[in-house]
Amino acid sequence: MTNRPYPPPKHVSEDRDAMIDLVRRFPFATLASAGDPPAVTHLPVIWAPDGEGRTLWTHLDRANPQTPLLDDKPVTVVVRGPDAYMSPELFEGDYFPTWNYVIVECAGTARLLQDDAQQRAILDAMAAAFEGLYGKTFSLAGKEKAVARLLPLITGVEITVERMTGRFKLLQDRPESERETALAAFERRPGLDAAFREQLRKLSGL
Repeated sequence: MTNRPYPPPKHVSEDRDAMIDLVRRFPFATLASAGDPPAVTHLPVIWAPDGEGRTLWTHLDRANPQTPLLDDKPVTVVVRGPDAYMSPELFEGDYFPTWNYVIVECAGTARLLQDDAQQRAILDAMAAAFEGLYGKTFSLAGKEKAVARLLPLITGVEITVERMTGRFKLLQDRPESERETALAAFERRPGLDAAFREQLRKLSGL
């Protein structure tokens, strides 16, 4: 066994503002909770109004088997920012292949919010946040019948964040020129080519 700390301290960020901002910019997260077996759900999250860095909101399908595991239970929300493979060919000198990434882990306690007014507040806040993020203007105002049909099918979740950790692996121990090269690799990430887009069409039944 090694006595080296993990993750390496150079890859752990205490920049609270950067972590809050990353959750806002990349809101599609993984919600993990303990159980037998442990459960995960992939879903969008937002900071609750006046709760940045302290309280997350989301909602689940009531039929999701993870739902009953969440009331007053510990959970971890993992938010993934950009990531990219780092080939040694990008740099001069002695390098091994590695992967850079930006991730925020929010650990805390979840609570189910099943009151209609609470759930409606979550839906309104999430719609406003994501519409603004993508430059759109849709609102649930005037959609009362549709919302009334939806509410019995979902449950709101409020997560009190007790610990927030940034895992930012960005070649912090390398010279500035190499860090610039690594950041540029995020923009060159492969995969979103015509063949992959066609695969997505097939997966969607088109």
